Amino acid sequence: MKLKGSGVFVIEDLTKSRAQLLYKTCRLKGQTKIQYTWIKTGAIFVKLLNGDVMKIVSEEMYQELYVLITVT
Repeated sequence: MKLKGSGVFVIEDLTKSRAQLLYKTCRLKGQTKIQYTWIKTGAIFVKLLNGDVMKIVSEEMYQELYVLITVT
């Protein structure tokens, strides 16, 4: 899967819901305080500019990330 316009390729086989979470998380990266986004064993990880790492495996966790990076 290639994330349109990002130059990033995803080699790992993700479920449809995880692929959607990855897409949404990567879109946040360019607009917010996310430094890196990566996948390991089907889980999505983000490293924030402050050094904190978050594991995103559900829509609820994505919403927590969204609130965290848009409020602070």
